Amino acid sequence: MEPNIPNTTASTTNINPINQAPDASPILSQWPGAFGIYKTSKAAITSNLVSFISLWVIIGLISILFSTISSRFKSGPTYYLLEFIFNMISLIISATLIYAIIESVKGKKVTVGDAYSAISSKMLNVLLVNILVAFLSILSIVVFIIPAFFVIPRIYMSIYFVMDKNMSAIDAIKASWNATEHHIGKIYGIFGVELLIILPAITIIGIVATIYFGIMYYAATGVLYAYLTNNRSQIDAI
Repeated sequence: MEPNIPNTTASTTNINPINQAPDASPILSQWPGAFGIYKTSKAAITSNLVSFISLWVIIGLISILFSTISSRFKSGPTYYLLEFIFNMISLIISATLIYAIIESVKGKKVTVGDAYSAISSKMLNVLLVNILVAFLSILSIVVFIIPAFFVIPRIYMSIYFVMDKNMSAIDAIKASWNATEHHIGKIYGIFGVELLIILPAITIIGIVATIYFGIMYYAATGVLYAYLTNNRSQIDAI
């Protein structure tokens, strides 16, 4: 058996071959910053662009359908029933998108059917983790105000642990809390870039730029999740 000799001509600045799966895209071993992960996010999105567009179109059509139907019912049981159904469908599609992001960042091909099949058995935990994260976020805002800026980023990735590691809601929140320790700045960095992407939308021409860069940066949180989970031992040592 031939020894596994690393390619010395390749850059080792931001690729960790130890943590790279055979079918995965390069995993960042050094964080290049919120702007620096754009290329990695773009590569993940373009690798399964048809699947992402399909899911966005589905949720868009469902939103239009809900708005059209619900406009006939301003309030009452029918309106709230429709709203509940729409929220549940949105939750399913959101979970499907997150699964697609995780797999895309790993460098894997995924179809809408594949993603839905993978998340269907996890929907109870998906629902629970969303409820708990929302509750903790609201509680931190109402009760503590300032700590909310620290609490929300720490539990922000809980849904990723449910989708990727098949964790329970409680375990996923704990895992997100542990993984994001000392890395709140990275999450706010991504938020900042997303805000900058939205700003050009105030002009007609800027809308095109916002849509394009918004789509290509859509996997940014998934890139951070992969960075934190795949390089956990190295990060803890920093």
